[in-house]
Amino acid sequence: MKPFSMQSVSIDTFSGANDFHISFIECASPTQATSNSFYSARLNKLFVKKQHTFSVNVSYKSAPFEELRLRIMLICAAPQDLQRPISRCQNDISKDPGAANDLHRDHILRCLNPSTVYVGTADGVAFHSRLATIIELPGTGQQVVEPVSMQFLCQNSCPTIERRSTALVFTLERPDGTICGRQMLPVKICSCPKRDKEKEEIKLEGGKRKKASTEPAAATEPPRKLTRQSSSNESGARMKFTQMSGVNERQRDSPSTSLVGRIKKEVDGSGAVVRSNSNVSNCSSIDGDSTAIIMSLKLPDIAVAVDVAEYAFMKVAANMVRCSNEEEYSRYARFLTSCRRVKSKYAQFL
Repeated sequence: MKPFSMQSVSIDTFSGANDFHISFIECASPTQATSNSFYSARLNKLFVKKQHTFSVNVSYKSAPFEELRLRIMLICAAPQDLQRPISRCQNDISKDPGAANDLHRDHILRCLNPSTVYVGTADGVAFHSRLATIIELPGTGQQVVEPVSMQFLCQNSCPTIERRSTALVFTLERPDGTICGRQMLPVKICSCPKRDKEKEEIKLEGGKRKKASTEPAAATEPPRKLTRQSSSNESGARMKFTQMSGVNERQRDSPSTSLVGRIKKEVDGSGAVVRSNSNVSNCSSIDGDSTAIIMSLKLPDIAVAVDVAEYAFMKVAANMVRCSNEEEYSRYARFLTSCRRVKSKYAQFL
């Protein structure tokens, strides 16, 4: 057993004399695309959607009438971010109709067990002051397996986490604060858990699932120079680029008032990556706002398009809540509606 620390959060795991362990409870159809949570045994990591329930089994031994409790805390898992507090973002709070009267509105992690107590503050850094949930556990004098159901109200892309790696820390404690055991479960809260799980597993394997047909071409074809040609038209100066294999250099052209020439990657019939001109333009009028920007993107799939739209929504919402006057607030609200419309348009195909 280790003494209760008032100083900092730790991710050193140990089972202790109480033989403390946790395990993820698989859903009824863990391989289906419609599932909202996926556990990767290879990564020892949970991938789960926001506002969807998942469960873990908490296993421990207790002496007769021994008082124990379970503290669950969401943390940034990287060593350099370990002391960074995590709380719910203003974007999600503003969309929650019950947040105004919710005493626990800053808590991202919600536990559905009836004996749950919420502790900590949004700016707490020390272990005892962090936002966390505490559950009283039964002391029966034998091996106990207690199911715990939870959900998250924010995801890793929210402004308060900023795509940092996260984990759940489970600590088995006595009422006086003595820590009897600690376990950790890496977790990613995302909109497409199945896709993100597969991508991280492929990355772990070093990209072994890449198509074999693309490897010989990359190995045998020598690098070639990046050529540049410039031409002008009525829109202003624009640049044409051709990028061959082995070169990944960014080039930028001079801006124009009505059209800013930009470069986007495209794939020709042979599978080679080339570059062509795309547009980022100042829109002359969108809802009466001449400063609005319209951007055209090519993305690999529908899921990524939904993620991009959702991230745009969050960035606009974050700016909106900081607006100092009603006119600026209304302007951001119009763009917020546009982001939501784009997200809904593509989300229906997932």
